[in-house]
Amino acid sequence: MPVLTLTTDFGTQDGYVGAMKGTILSICPEVTLVDITHDISPQSVIQAAWCVARSVPQFPAGSIHTVVVDPGVGSSRNALLVQADSHWLVGPDNGVFSLLLERMPASKIIRIFSETEYWKAHASFDGLALFSPVAAHIAKGLAIEEIGEVVDDCEHLTFPQPQHNKEEIVGEILLFDRFGNAVTNIQDEQLRTWSEDMIRVQYQGMELLLNSHYQAGAEASAFALVNSDGLLELSVFRGSMQEAFRGKVGEPVIVRGGA
Repeated sequence: MPVLTLTTDFGTQDGYVGAMKGTILSICPEVTLVDITHDISPQSVIQAAWCVARSVPQFPAGSIHTVVVDPGVGSSRNALLVQADSHWLVGPDNGVFSLLLERMPASKIIRIFSETEYWKAHASFDGLALFSPVAAHIAKGLAIEEIGEVVDDCEHLTFPQPQHNKEEIVGEILLFDRFGNAVTNIQDEQLRTWSEDMIRVQYQGMELLLNSHYQAGAEASAFALVNSDGLLELSVFRGSMQEAFRGKVGEPVIVRGGA
């Protein structure tokens, strides 16, 4: 049986995730359940999109990935089943799969029927009433025709793009991870305009050096590095950039090359 993963913003104290797992296992007890995370910041579709893009490609072919970060639950937003590079994605049509689909283009997009003999959409908890049974029935081999109808496209998040010229790159903070590191929209390939030892990063009036790893920033109040996603990140060694500098999403970050 396939692997079935869960990603939500539900946390673990209220039993929401437990209810979803119970529903899935009642329908398909042979499935292998894996928690990617339930610590997405409440209703942060952008954070969930990064989490999904980072983790899904590492799973075996045929895996089913259920993502429930759904501020629009109960509204007219669609529920989706997406096939991408042999993976199945189940979740709301709110852009949560945007980044992943840039790397693994969709081969099939299906708008899930809101009501069948197996499930019925709910005003406040589609994670339990809709997405869990859909994922479990996919694992059992339910025919696509019984799940929904094929559509041409789905919602895509619009991420701010940095402004880039010969002298500088002007980007911004996209999000903060659980360590308080500030993840920007400036990509590694954009930094290659200049040699590494010439790069200077400016944030809140400070000038930060670009380091190759976290330990190298031990003597600095703050520093920059390129993270595992290939994005420029601002950090404090053994501390939180967000707390130390009261950082906010959308704040500008400027990169210049030169002494």
